[in-house]
Amino acid sequence: VTKGMPEVVLGLCLGSQSESSDKADKMRSDVIKFAQRGFRSLAVAINQNGGDFQLIGLLPIFDPPREDTAETIRKAIELGTRSDHFV
Repeated sequence: VTKGMPEVVLGLCLGSQSESSDKADKMRSDVIKFAQRGFRSLAVAINQNGGDFQLIGLLPIFDPPREDTAETIRKAIELGTRSDHFV
């Protein structure tokens, strides 16, 4: 069993005959839908008998920002930190 970021886990599964592009497209669509609702996604795959990984699920995870996030970002900006990820 493995778990992780959906695109990484999907990369492990793409070599498998059982992983169709339709299934990959559906997973990507679900990840976007979860993100639009404020959830992160965790993909799960299994590897039986040393064969290829098979995607078995996608879990939405609620991961709200910490209470001090705004203050941390403010301090980073004050210190001259540059980023394209500041909220």
